[in-house]
This record gives sequence, structure tokens and C-alpha cells, in this order.
Amino acid sequence: MARETFTEVIAPLHDLPALIEPADASGGFRVRAHRVPRTAGSYVAHLVSLQGCGPYFGPGHGAPRERTVRLASLHSWSFRHLPTGVGEAP
Repeated sequence: MARETFTEVIAPLHDLPALIEPADASGGFRVRAHRVPRTAGSYVAHLVSLQGCGPYFGPGHGAPRERTVRLASLHSWSFRHLPTGVGEAP
């Protein structure tokens, strides 16, 4: 992904710990979204690993000169976002 896109869509570094809930009794965990679509449509979401991406977080972190950021997609899913009021019970 373009480095500029990464900077636009990634949550700020200080917010990342709040987006992950600790493991539950089954050993699993939950990840929260930090934003939702603003317009109706079909979307694809990806859970990505940020391992090795530390240098891309903010000024003063010695961001690499590469124009792209390589991410590993751990899981993805698609969903539809409907306008407010569509599909709601009367």
C-alpha cells in the first residue's frame, strides 16, 4: 500500500492498545475498528500485522524512504454498510 495511504488509514500509535481486548478464556482476543464507512456500499476489511511497521508511525521515528508499506493480511471479510434507517425495524 502507498505510504501516504497507510498514514491516512492507520490508527495513531497511542490508540492501538485500546483497539485490542485481552485474551478471553478460550485464548482468543477481539480487535475493535477505529473507524466505519461514511457512505453506503460494499467494503472489504483486513486484519493486518503491524510487525516491523514501527518506523512508519509519525515524525521522529526515522520513517523509511520506501514509497510503499508491505503488510501481511491475517484475515479479511466483506460487509455492506447501509444508510441510516435502511433495514431498521419500524
